[in-house]
Order: sequence, then structure tokens, then C-alpha cells
Amino acid sequence: MIMLCIIFLFSSLVFAGEVVPGRIVLHTKPKNIADLRAALNGNSLGSASETIRLVKWLGTQFSKSELREIELKTFSAERDGRVFATMNIPAIAKNNSANLSSTRSVVQTIGTFPGYAAEHDIVVNAHYTPNDVYFGSSGAWGQSFDDLWGLTNMDVDTAWDTTFGKGITVAVIDTGVDYTHPELEYRVIKGWDYVNDDGDPMDDHGHGTHVAGTIAAAADNGAGIVGVAPQSTILAIKVLSVLGSGSMADVAAAIRFAADSNAKVINMSLGASVLLSSSPSYMLSAIEYADSSGSLIIASAGNDGADVMTKSPANDPRVVTVSAFTHTDTIASFSNFGGKITVAAPG
Repeated sequence: MIMLCIIFLFSSLVFAGEVVPGRIVLHTKPKNIADLRAALNGNSLGSASETIRLVKWLGTQFSKSELREIELKTFSAERDGRVFATMNIPAIAKNNSANLSSTRSVVQTIGTFPGYAAEHDIVVNAHYTPNDVYFGSSGAWGQSFDDLWGLTNMDVDTAWDTTFGKGITVAVIDTGVDYTHPELEYRVIKGWDYVNDDGDPMDDHGHGTHVAGTIAAAADNGAGIVGVAPQSTILAIKVLSVLGSGSMADVAAAIRFAADSNAKVINMSLGASVLLSSSPSYMLSAIEYADSSGSLIIASAGNDGADVMTKSPANDPRVVTVSAFTHTDTIASFSNFGGKITVAAPG
């Protein structure tokens, strides 16, 4: 029951997808990444290296100073011995007039070189309306029903007779979490901040803290709200910026991080407009990894009023996909729909 309860907020997202300018995901051997990094720093490669042709081509596209600015970062190792790595090209990202076409051109060309595959990184976005209300109150906005009607609708107090979620770690892959918030204090594990590349996933947007509070806000403290699993632990992982947007490659890395951190539940209240058939291999691989590790992966269906099969990661068959219904138990007008919906929840 607790597992179903904690997903009721996850329908409160708006999805949008586009290519991240100047950021590419490579799929290749670890040695090729090492060779490419060395060559970008001006070092010579052996004649047998698979990277020589790629480096020569890059040299025709960018100046030496622009090549030195390129950043490579490996974020996962695959069972086939290859790795996924992001390739950030500032020279493209800064050229606003041509960055998208240039990014697509580089992806297509790199994929033609032996030993290399290349894919776009994709923008993921989150959007929500705060609902900071009280479990026992009603009519805060003049409505005739409970303020936190979602909790009462799910009979969460009955679930609490069985468990408060103690011992369960829920990874919140989002804008980070305010781990100093009195409703969450001492029950947040600092994971990783993929936006700033450090170990401090503090929330500078609000969405992640809102989600974390809905899941795990403290009970019996005489203040604020109460989460559906008030004794669970939150693993905070930041992939979305202060603007509420981020990179799908970072989301994939975060999924693996959460699985390696033994998160029982992985929550992704974010996504992009990508068909399952077009989903990047790095995202599919990350979901497979977490699923095989025993994590329950949950994603919002989205708020476009469209078929959820157009939304990633919600359209992945290994993901629990959550749509929204209203206080009258009817589907929310904004909610995405379709056969992939696993469960509907208050939204």
C-alpha cells in the first residue's frame, strides 16, 4: 500500500523534449575514450587507435583551442565492455544560431567512425503547482473537500497501521532536495548533483523538495504536512537545474547511482517527448540495470492530455507509469493516458 501511496504526486509534471546543444553521448570502448581525451589535449595517438580518424575529422571542424575545451565524462560501464560517456562541445553550445543543426551533424558523423556510436542528449523538464496544505484541514481555497484529499482518498492512515516506510530508501531524481527542511531533516541521504558535478544535491528550484515531502514529510511533529511514508529515507539526486530542466544522460547516470545505492524505489517526476522506439540506448540500459538490481522504477505519465507512449521514461515497459485522477475519482483532464498506464493516483 505504501508503495502505491507514494506515487500519487507523480502525475504533476509537464513533459517537453529537445536536443541538448553541444552535448553528445558516446558509446565505445574505454580505451577509445582515453585516446580521445589524450588527443584533445594535444597528445599523439598510436597508428592502431580507432580514434585517429575521428580526431582528424574533429580537427577540421574546430580550432585547437576549441578542441581543448571539449569535455569527456564516462557515466556507465556496460556488460559488452563498452562505456557511455558524455561529450560536451562548448564551441557548439555557444553558437546559438547553429547549435542544434551542428549537434545533429556531429552525432551523425561520429556514428560513422569504426568503434563509435553517438546519440543525442535530450532535455528533460519538470513543472508543478505547489500544494502545501494540511492532512486534517479542508476548504483552504473554498473547496468542499479535504485539502490533502489524495492522502485520505488512498486511505493512507490504514496503510500506516502496517508500515510507515521505515527501512525503505526512495531515490528522488529531481531538482535536488532541501535536506535542511524541518519536515525532512536527518532523513535525507546526500546523493549526487549532476548539474554542478558535486556531492551537494541541494534544491534550488523547489520541485524535488515538494516531491520528497509528499513521500516522507515527518509525522506527529505538530506542524506542516505529513508524507505517505513518513519514516522512509530519501536519497537526493539532482539532475534538474534551477530552471527545472536537465539532461537525459544525467538522468540515466542518476538511475544507475540510485540502483548502486540500494534504493528500493526510484522516483522520476520528469521526462521528455520521446517515443520508446527512439529512446536513447543509454536510457534503456540504465532502466534495465536498475530493474535487474531490484529497484521499483516509477515515472509520471505527464500532463499533456496525450498518449503516454510518446513520453520517456514513462513509456518503458519496466517502469511503473502513473496517471492522474481528481477528487471525484475521474481522470484529470490534463493527464496523459493509454495502455501503458500502470496505476492512476490523485493528481
